[in-house]
Amino acid sequence: MKAPSPLPESQPPEIPTGSERARFPKLKFPVTLIAIYWLLYVIAANIEKPYFYGFLYQMGSAALFALCFLGWWWFNRGISLLEKSVGFALVFGGALLAVRFSHRSISFPTLLSAGIPLVASLVVLWILAAKRKFISSSRITLVLLAGIAWSYFLLIRSDGVNSALKAETRWRWTPSAEELFLARKPGGTEKQNPSQTSPVSPAASISTEWTGFRGPARDGVVRGMKIATDWKKTPPEQIWRHPVGPAWSSMTVIGNRLYTQEQRGDKEAVVCYDALTGSQIWTHEDVTRFEEAVSGVGPRSTPTFDSGRILTLGATGILNCLDAATGNVVWSRDIKQDSGAKAPLWGFSCSPLVVVQKVVVYAGGDSDKGLLAYRLESGELLWGAPAGQSSYSSAQFATLAGMP
Repeated sequence: MKAPSPLPESQPPEIPTGSERARFPKLKFPVTLIAIYWLLYVIAANIEKPYFYGFLYQMGSAALFALCFLGWWWFNRGISLLEKSVGFALVFGGALLAVRFSHRSISFPTLLSAGIPLVASLVVLWILAAKRKFISSSRITLVLLAGIAWSYFLLIRSDGVNSALKAETRWRWTPSAEELFLARKPGGTEKQNPSQTSPVSPAASISTEWTGFRGPARDGVVRGMKIATDWKKTPPEQIWRHPVGPAWSSMTVIGNRLYTQEQRGDKEAVVCYDALTGSQIWTHEDVTRFEEAVSGVGPRSTPTFDSGRILTLGATGILNCLDAATGNVVWSRDIKQDSGAKAPLWGFSCSPLVVVQKVVVYAGGDSDKGLLAYRLESGELLWGAPAGQSSYSSAQFATLAGMP
């Protein structure tokens, strides 16, 4: 007699294998991290703040995000070693690859601060969508998504950032403002006839002329003049409008002449314009170029007028003394060679100070020649003094406790 067959028992639930458990990691931490980062990103971009604070926040927040994401990624037990390696290559290795082929204005720090949070966010969102079966969980899809995100940085260029640290981005193949300017400007160093405009008097009174950076006293104050400030009642009338090359230079005004500095392709230019018409009178050019991703292209300082001469300092360290009437070179020095310093991160930015027939400029560096003084007449180096390794300010003459 056969024993009765046992009643069928319910099958025990299948226990997922290790590879299946590792397929989708827990996402509470990275999703929270991404939400906080982008929320603060929007808030920081829309509140008024000092420029440098914004710069520090942008770099610091991106670095902290990358550090937190990297820690979660590598120490997460729900992700296999192979997946960790592939994900790291997509997020961080992609930055190294993108900087190799991107426009020269897209630097590695730019990719770190802008690209890594973007690509890391896309990776986490892909895992979340695949986990909930909204999209295919194919790893090829993830690789393509990260590749498309990094490819965006290959298609754009940066024309610098504004005061809110928002990058002025353009498609890489579109002409820049500088290229459009060069296309319509005559090339070379051809000078117009200086006699066509009023001459520059070597004895021009510093009390009535705007002789350099922030005026005769370098304090930004216009004395002996009143202007109508209610532009609704008395709006200013535009006399002329003229394109110029990129730079951070302001204007020096002597008589009917304007002096400024510009970048024109591979040449750094000192330019004299007619204040009445905007036409170019003369230009002096040095074959050098300074370009930086944050603050853009061109010289950073403003020309100084004294005794019929124009003193300029270029972003790469070329100090010129030019005849104000003709633009002819009186003398020229390279402050890098005289001080042993290197060009700082954002270029030499000191506007020359002329005091007691001496031209004073800041060079920085590790030596005791951070501040340099040259003889106005000849360009002879008179002395150097320690003044710190790096600065972007201009020297200022002062009298303290009766001592000049």
